[in-house]
Amino acid sequence: MTEFKLGDRVRVRALAGTVPYVGRAGEVVRVNSTLGGAVYGCLVRFDGSMPGDPSRIGIAFLQSELEPEAGGAP
Repeated sequence: MTEFKLGDRVRVRALAGTVPYVGRAGEVVRVNSTLGGAVYGCLVRFDGSMPGDPSRIGIAFLQSELEPEAGGAP
């Protein structure tokens, strides 16, 4: 599984829990990790989102629900 970092371009994978967002792309604006440093989730700001503080506008996803956007950095 890819560990994403701030600024990475991602796309939402087609999974049961992501149906409303499948295929949408955006930028990782926050990364959540355990005390040991293992990344488990990301806040994604979708393309075309409302302007504002990117750390407050986004949808939270598990790492496993995201994939690198085609043509973006892995």
